[in-house]
Amino acid sequence: MRLGYCLFAMLVIGGCASSPETPLRTAESYEPEVVRTLELRKRYGLPVPNASTIIYVDSVAVHHTYNEASTIVWRDETGVWRWSQAREVGPGGLFPVERKLEHFKEAELSLPEGGLLDQIVGKPALYGDKIATSGQTGIGAPFHVMSIVSPHGRVTIRWSARLLGDAGSIADIALGHS
Repeated sequence: MRLGYCLFAMLVIGGCASSPETPLRTAESYEPEVVRTLELRKRYGLPVPNASTIIYVDSVAVHHTYNEASTIVWRDETGVWRWSQAREVGPGGLFPVERKLEHFKEAELSLPEGGLLDQIVGKPALYGDKIATSGQTGIGAPFHVMSIVSPHGRVTIRWSARLLGDAGSIADIALGHS
């Protein structure tokens, strides 16, 4: 158990210490949840954005069915913030259902949303702050993993309930857009 904790701590510390000039770019370096969210998109032949500033959110809820959402928010080469989400339902819950794509949508974020993302992603504290949540997690509520990769740093946040603070503002934009 102690060895597992040490390995986890090394991954977290190493993940937060990436060079500001070289954001993470290869899927092999991502956390397992980000790899899973990219595989969901690959399964259906959906686009996977590539940008120096990108936010991946993998959301999983299991109760009657297994539901997963792959949400990606990124600033494109012109400086415009974009949003994309794919949702899948599948086996793994109480009911035996076939895996299928339920939803796919892409959109351009508003200028105020993009401005807020630029402001938050540029804050050094985002990449080292502790997370805070509020509320209670109900049965079948989603568990989220958000990886933020930018020239300013890299951080991965795991939560259920409602995420607060700057990370919560990013999650509200990413997850509240569908």
